[in-house]
Amino acid sequence: NASIFIEYVNVVNNGTGIESAARIARFDALKTIMKITSATKLVLGHTASDVAETFLQRIIEGSGRGQGVMPACDNILLRPLVSTSREEVRKTAIIEGFTFTDDPMNQDRDLLRVFLREEVFSVLKTKIHSIEEGISRAARLAYDDNQALENISRCFIDHDEFGRYYSSVDILKLQPKSIIMRAIRILLELKSGEKIRTGYDTCLKIYNQIINANNNTDKNSFEYKIGNTVLFLDRNFLS
Repeated sequence: NASIFIEYVNVVNNGTGIESAARIARFDALKTIMKITSATKLVLGHTASDVAETFLQRIIEGSGRGQGVMPACDNILLRPLVSTSREEVRKTAIIEGFTFTDDPMNQDRDLLRVFLREEVFSVLKTKIHSIEEGISRAARLAYDDNQALENISRCFIDHDEFGRYYSSVDILKLQPKSIIMRAIRILLELKSGEKIRTGYDTCLKIYNQIINANNNTDKNSFEYKIGNTVLFLDRNFLS
């Protein structure tokens, strides 16, 4: 027997878009139910089609987050269907007699994700039937590479006896750009205590200041505010 929980949510669009706001509200509700049931894992139904759409959408938007698209296992989240297309899942559900509901938003072609699904992938499939699985596989490989870079980037962040995080500018500036950019974001997240969207342009501005730290004669220190978190940069440390 399976228990069914119904949780009503209030979706507040804070400027990131209705899809993102709805996703946050949905996950908050699921986390609440996990606490009630003492669950340690959350199984999601994302398919290879979802991974491919999200990966392509983030590439189009120029988002570095494209490399972190929907892994099969991500801490408490499990996605057992990320190697299977949406079409295959639907066919299996029909054969097994399972009833399912389609989200009405999946018909709104004003949303980029739906446009990609209905207009772009439908055309690509006429040439390459397994296009979704191929892009999904590329996304998973990119995720593995990104995780390796994330782990390396964390090695350049330290903390003092008071738990304050910092990174040495002299050491950081010797690293490849991909490492420095990630270290900036990770440092921000450690200081804020949550994952935040830093924006590529903001990280790039800090990156350029780090690279030119010893050449900045007009000003000895810089301050960057992202949301409620502030980063300080001088010739010695990013903190």
